[in-house]
Amino acid sequence: MLLYGLPAVLVHLPIVQRRLAAESGRVLSAVLRAPVHIDEVDIAWPDGLTLRRVALDDRAGQPLLRADRLSGGIDLGALLRGQLRFTSARLVGFDIHLWKATPDSPLNAQFILDAFASKDSTSTGGVDFQIRAIRLARGRVSYDVGHGQPEEGHFDAAHIRAEGILAFKKPENRNER
Repeated sequence: MLLYGLPAVLVHLPIVQRRLAAESGRVLSAVLRAPVHIDEVDIAWPDGLTLRRVALDDRAGQPLLRADRLSGGIDLGALLRGQLRFTSARLVGFDIHLWKATPDSPLNAQFILDAFASKDSTSTGGVDFQIRAIRLARGRVSYDVGHGQPEEGHFDAAHIRAEGILAFKKPENRNER
């Protein structure tokens, strides 16, 4: 019993959370090859993982994501088989800056999609995203193509801003949770 209970208690100690945050930031920075900073990691068994005060820059060193809280629900069955599978996602208090230098350039966030894209569908390890529920709250997103500012009072598809984002998608039925 102590073997199972001790880690559950330890992950709630501030010193352990700071160490987990530093290590998580280091690992994500290495995987993404871009700066990632995380102030705090909270593991709530069996609910999942919460990262607090997350900062991710794009590969040009510009702010890409700032979030008060980024959480993911974890499938415990998959975890016991050695696979990290996220089944839900929550993003709270976020500011996302997406941009392209030209219409034909890759999106500044493309490296994130590439880093987590499935390379081997037969693999049993790694990270798997099977997001069935998502919640976005208190968010802002900007999207820019090229430089310059949008013309006041006119829609400009090259410069889009959305603020006060609140959105959620729940599982369709009980079996999807």
